Amino acid sequence: MPGRILLCRFHDRLHSEVPPRTAAGILVLWVLSLLDYYLTLFQTARGILELNPVLAPFFNNNQYIMALVAKMLLTFPGICILSIYYKRPSAKAALPLVIVVYAVLLVYHLLNLNL
Repeated sequence: MPGRILLCRFHDRLHSEVPPRTAAGILVLWVLSLLDYYLTLFQTARGILELNPVLAPFFNNNQYIMALVAKMLLTFPGICILSIYYKRPSAKAALPLVIVVYAVLLVYHLLNLNL
């Protein structure tokens, strides 16, 4: 019976409406993640090394599709957790924090562009 209750609560969370502000934050996070990928792709094609130890082998061996898949697999679980537990104070604090981290990362990319 407790397992069934837990499953019902999880089902309710999956089917609850995410507030527009949270949904917008999650969309921004996806966009920032994709921009990070493309800027990394652009820079690694010009000889700059990828610092992320999970993604570096893919970028360094010109396996760009696998790098994108790995990037999305790294991003997706966190976004799912933030989407499901958006009412919790920790999730409310984490979403803007992660967005700021990605924004700083993108500024770093942009400062290192050698067009």
